Amino acid sequence: MIPLDPPGTWCLYAALAQMIRPLQGRRFLEVGCGSGGVAEQLCRQGWRGFGIDRSPLAVEQAGARLASYVQRGEFTAHCGDILGMEPPSASMDLALSLLVLEHVEDETTFVRRMAAWVRPGGAIVVGVPARADCWGIEDETAGHLRRYDRWGLAQVLTATGLEPGPIWSIGVPVVNLLFRVSNLLVKRHESSLLVLSKAERTERSGTRAVPYKTVFPSWFRAILNPVALQPLFWLQRLFYETERGLVLLALARVPAGGVR
Repeated sequence: MIPLDPPGTWCLYAALAQMIRPLQGRRFLEVGCGSGGVAEQLCRQGWRGFGIDRSPLAVEQAGARLASYVQRGEFTAHCGDILGMEPPSASMDLALSLLVLEHVEDETTFVRRMAAWVRPGGAIVVGVPARADCWGIEDETAGHLRRYDRWGLAQVLTATGLEPGPIWSIGVPVVNLLFRVSNLLVKRHESSLLVLSKAERTERSGTRAVPYKTVFPSWFRAILNPVALQPLFWLQRLFYETERGLVLLALARVPAGGVR
């Protein structure tokens, strides 16, 4: 079994690439970089980045996954908590945090700290699990505090003084179809994590190894790749403005005066 991104993650990559395509600049900050999947996609598109994660294992895995970019000075991963870090300057063109905000007690402060790294006119992208009616074992084992709806996510972004942009419902229908299977796999392989604190579950969430969810037989490479899954990327676009998605992806802009 080897680590491979599942179909829903590839749909997230595709939606993110579409959402940020019009942006100016090529410097990014990723908060909660995990094992480096998103950062790798951005670096392949010509971005240069800085990743932060609270898990030493995640930082180690991200560094290994993006070793060639690290060697060229195009990516750096740091172990830490953005709430306790001062930005060197507000110079990033993009700050993003995907499937992290649902772990955070003080959402507004978290987003504001992200925005402090971004130049005026730059962008914030946040991805979160959606639909409270779909709360399940995976939320529990990953240490989630909440799921979001479109209105609630927009409120968090506007409360920080950001200028809200599009909020897309992504991964439909493939993530919906795989939802029950995903929860069954998590229940089978990760139920033991429920004895840990939420903080411990959160730290482990970016480096999970769940058979047939995050790790697969090597021959699955033939189907778990952007070429084979291209039809799903086009199909999900039909549902961006609906409430059906189990993941929301939102973009907001840092105003000319910055965020205070």
